[in-house]
Amino acid sequence: PPRSTLFPYTTLFRSTEGNRATLFASVQGNYSINWYDRETGGSIIFTGNKFITPPLENTTDYYVESFDSLTSCRSKRVKVSASVIIIRIKAASIGDASICENTSALIGVKSIINGEYPFTYQWSPSSGLSSIIDSVVTASPDDTTKYRLIVTDRNGNSDTIFINVKVIPGPEMPAIADTTVNEGESVRLNVQGPAGCVFYWYDSASGGTVLSKGNSLSINEISQSKDYWVVSEDTITGCLSIRKKVTINVIGKDLTVITIGNKEICSGSFVQVGVQSIFNGNYPYIYDWRSEEHTSELQSPNTI
Repeated sequence: PPRSTLFPYTTLFRSTEGNRATLFASVQGNYSINWYDRETGGSIIFTGNKFITPPLENTTDYYVESFDSLTSCRSKRVKVSASVIIIRIKAASIGDASICENTSALIGVKSIINGEYPFTYQWSPSSGLSSIIDSVVTASPDDTTKYRLIVTDRNGNSDTIFINVKVIPGPEMPAIADTTVNEGESVRLNVQGPAGCVFYWYDSASGGTVLSKGNSLSINEISQSKDYWVVSEDTITGCLSIRKKVTINVIGKDLTVITIGNKEICSGSFVQVGVQSIFNGNYPYIYDWRSEEHTSELQSPNTI
């Protein structure tokens, strides 16, 4: 057999799970190098000093020999181990979240250790989530929910994390009723509860401007009916209720109309008659002319 020494590079024979390993061997002398997958017998699986393994799931032993083509002599096979290092992917979350009812929070992955990009993400359950395939999502569940997120790398290695979203119920809507006032009067709207809350007054059902903070809202010399909205804020949790609409109904003062006055005309001629001024009431006005006689002779029965 060849007398030269075979040198496998054992310190380089490492692979991550599911990947290939590259094995090297050298020999002194003009000999070829054959690779086997067993210590004795079997067939040559590769010839050359550099052997690339198939994808490996576990540590695998290969055997290499030197071969003298002139004499057909072979050296003793040397074992070469391809060590598979199983890298466990580890995902860390942003953390659990506590939200008020009807609000939302961002939840998801903060960091990933090990694993190979790209990663895929699978959330469950899907209820209350803006997406089930993104690393970070918006969560707005109706009730407290524990979500499961599976993070998988390109090699199929995965890690599972659990994220809990606690939903804190909001307080009850403010206790207040609609009210009716006369035109030009001032009014004070008062909230009767719930207890343990502060109250904010708005000029619209959503968004809008905060008009006042407190149990009451004062409006001076109101001229027409108007809607306002008030919301309860729990002083402990900071959660808000749904806005409650309160309507101020305004009763207008009696309408007083002064006319141009009565007129006398000759037969076959015409004259302008109508309103000279109006007191009280709310613009716009509607005019409806009526006459027991000669109704058809009015040129504009719906104007002044």
